[in-house]
Amino acid sequence: MSTEHARIDYLPFTKIAPEVYAALLAIGKAVDGSGLEKTLTELIKIRVSQVNGCAFCIQYHLNVARQIGVEAV
Repeated sequence: MSTEHARIDYLPFTKIAPEVYAALLAIGKAVDGSGLEKTLTELIKIRVSQVNGCAFCIQYHLNVARQIGVEAV
Protein backbone atom coordinates (compact mmCIF):
# COMPACT_ATOMS: atom_id res chain seq x y z
CA MET A 1 0.00 0.00 0.00
CA SER A 2 1.46 3.34 -1.05
CA THR A 3 1.33 6.34 1.25
CA GLU A 4 2.58 8.85 -1.30
CA HIS A 5 0.55 12.01 -1.82
CA ALA A 6 1.00 14.92 -4.17
CA ARG A 7 2.62 17.84 -2.36
CA ILE A 8 0.78 21.13 -2.47
CA ASP A 9 2.83 24.27 -2.95
CA TYR A 10 2.94 26.84 -0.17
CA LEU A 11 1.04 29.73 -1.75
CA PRO A 12 -1.93 27.63 -2.95
CA PHE A 13 -2.03 26.00 0.50
CA THR A 14 -2.46 29.40 2.17
CA LYS A 15 -5.41 30.12 -0.12
CA ILE A 16 -7.01 26.66 -0.04
CA ALA A 17 -6.82 26.29 3.74
CA PRO A 18 -6.57 29.76 5.28
CA GLU A 19 -7.78 28.57 8.70
CA VAL A 20 -5.07 25.91 8.83
CA TYR A 21 -2.47 28.43 7.71
CA ALA A 22 -3.61 30.86 10.42
CA ALA A 23 -3.42 28.08 13.01
CA LEU A 24 0.14 27.22 11.95
CA LEU A 25 1.16 30.86 12.32
CA ALA A 26 -0.46 30.97 15.77
CA ILE A 27 1.36 27.81 16.86
CA GLY A 28 4.65 29.28 15.65
CA LYS A 29 4.04 32.48 17.62
CA ALA A 30 3.13 30.50 20.73
CA VAL A 31 6.29 28.39 20.46
CA ASP A 32 8.42 31.49 19.91
CA GLY A 33 6.83 33.13 22.95
CA SER A 34 7.33 30.08 25.16
CA GLY A 35 10.60 31.29 26.63
CA LEU A 36 12.60 28.44 25.10
CA GLU A 37 15.77 29.32 23.24
CA LYS A 38 15.15 30.20 19.59
CA THR A 39 17.79 27.69 18.48
CA LEU A 40 15.97 24.90 20.31
CA THR A 41 12.57 25.83 18.93
CA GLU A 42 13.92 25.87 15.37
CA LEU A 43 15.45 22.42 15.87
CA ILE A 44 12.07 21.21 17.12
CA LYS A 45 10.34 22.75 14.10
CA ILE A 46 12.82 20.99 11.80
CA ARG A 47 12.08 17.65 13.45
CA VAL A 48 8.31 18.18 13.28
CA SER A 49 8.67 19.03 9.59
CA GLN A 50 10.62 15.79 9.07
CA VAL A 51 7.92 13.77 10.82
CA ASN A 52 5.26 15.49 8.71
CA GLY A 53 7.26 14.90 5.54
CA CYS A 54 7.11 18.53 4.48
CA ALA A 55 10.16 19.31 2.35
CA PHE A 56 9.24 23.00 2.11
CA CYS A 57 9.02 23.34 5.91
CA ILE A 58 12.25 21.41 6.46
CA GLN A 59 14.13 23.74 4.12
CA TYR A 60 12.48 26.84 5.57
CA HIS A 61 13.37 25.95 9.16
CA LEU A 62 16.89 24.86 8.18
CA ASN A 63 17.41 28.29 6.63
CA VAL A 64 16.09 30.04 9.76
CA ALA A 65 18.27 27.84 11.98
CA ARG A 66 21.36 28.72 9.97
CA GLN A 67 20.52 32.42 10.12
CA ILE A 68 20.34 32.35 13.92
CA GLY A 69 23.63 30.46 14.26
CA VAL A 70 22.68 26.80 14.57
CA GLU A 71 25.68 24.84 13.31
CA ALA A 72 25.29 22.02 10.79
CA VAL A 73 26.70 18.83 12.22
